[in-house]
Amino acid sequence: MRTSTTRRWPVRYLWLGTLAVVATLLQPASTAAAGRSIGQAAAQAAANAIHRPQGITAGPDGALWFTNQSSDSIGRITTGGNVSNFTGSGIDGPQQITTGPDGALWFTNYDNSSIGRITTGGKVSSFTDKGISRPYGITTGPDGDLWFTNYGNNTIGRMTTSGVVTDYQKQGVNGIRGPYAIAAGPDGALWFTVNFDVNAIGRITTSGKITLYSSGALSFPDALTAGPDGALWFTNGTHAIGRITASGKITSFSRKGVIVSPPPDGITAGPDGALWFTNYYDNSVARITTAGVVTRF
Repeated sequence: MRTSTTRRWPVRYLWLGTLAVVATLLQPASTAAAGRSIGQAAAQAAANAIHRPQGITAGPDGALWFTNQSSDSIGRITTGGNVSNFTGSGIDGPQQITTGPDGALWFTNYDNSSIGRITTGGKVSSFTDKGISRPYGITTGPDGDLWFTNYGNNTIGRMTTSGVVTDYQKQGVNGIRGPYAIAAGPDGALWFTVNFDVNAIGRITTSGKITLYSSGALSFPDALTAGPDGALWFTNGTHAIGRITASGKITSFSRKGVIVSPPPDGITAGPDGALWFTNYYDNSVARITTAGVVTRF
């Protein structure tokens, strides 16, 4: 499990500094010194605005919104690369972020056990409740509420946009232990990964009924997303790319291009009918078709 103190840190923000250096080298000699200072300032400003980014989501305003865990801020980046940064007392160790049903962005504050909300204008607020404990994953459910994982108390949380929280827990030996990512499934339920001492994929209905699926193909499952084929696709912490059907059948794909160890990280459905995922440690992005064919970039 990657917690707020043991998380794998991306280096994606380093490309901003690289662009600044390239821009400086392309300038005439007479303006090189000025260009260096401008480029360095721009790179530093961008680096300050993008610091240990975690979750990212498409916002209702046409921009991308992301969480900066280490700097306790929420970032916004346009498709042209313009970055803005928002801070506030309601941001504390932000992890995942999603577009809410009310046109705002909602995110999990792992460090102070709260759910945060930020409008597209940058106004921040947060919600606390006894049912919110070290939240990590968050998504908007088919019922118009926010659903999130409570890593701190091993439950799945549900919250209305007005802040009313409900907790759901699976009892017994095979209960929820270390719920991590969560996503709305194609079947009208919510699906989540469990990766502490029980490796499982969980499903929870909007009425709170929880089912856990386990398999030898699961090994510290991490991110997951609804696929174009009616199944859920996920990254395994040490075991390639996985797929689970709505009935619980699990398949694992390990091909050239899937970095098994160190593991793949985030995953999402692409506009081309394939799944796209990140290979964190070898700094690549890869694509896997629903048939299991992998291409790495």
